[in-house]
Amino acid sequence: MPRRIIRALNALSVCAFSLTLSGCIGTWGIAPQSKTLQANTLTTDAAIRAAAQDAHWPDQQWWQAYGDPQLARWIALALQGSPTMAMAAARVREARAMAGVIEADENCRSTASPASSATTGPKTSSMAPARCPVPTPGTTMPPWA
Repeated sequence: MPRRIIRALNALSVCAFSLTLSGCIGTWGIAPQSKTLQANTLTTDAAIRAAAQDAHWPDQQWWQAYGDPQLARWIALALQGSPTMAMAAARVREARAMAGVIEADENCRSTASPASSATTGPKTSSMAPARCPVPTPGTTMPPWA
C-alpha cells in the first residue's frame, strides 16, 4: 500500500481508539462539594479597596518594583525616543489638520468631461477645474479670509 494511505489509516486508528477510550471514562461519583454563593451576600467593596491599596497602581515607574536592571535598561531605551502624550496628541491634531487641508483642496477641484456635460449639463460655468487657495502649514488664518 502507498505511504499516504498507511499514514491516513494510522491517524484514523488513533482517532477511533481515542473515541472508544473516552466512552469508557466516568466520574465514579465525583461531585462538587461546595455550595453556590448568592451574589447579594458577597462584599466586594472592601476587597476592591484592599486590592487597590496593596497594588499601589498606577505607579509611574512600575518596573522598579521588580529590581531587574535589564528590564530597567529596556524601559529606559524605550522611553528615550518615545514622545510624551502631549506630543503625540499634538501630532494627531497636526495630521488631522493636514488631512482637512487636503480634503478641502480636493473638494474645491471639480472635474468636467464632455461625456458628463452632455447628459447632465455643466457643473460650473467653465470647463477648467476650479482652484482654491491652500493655506500654508503653520498659519492660523487662511490667506483668503
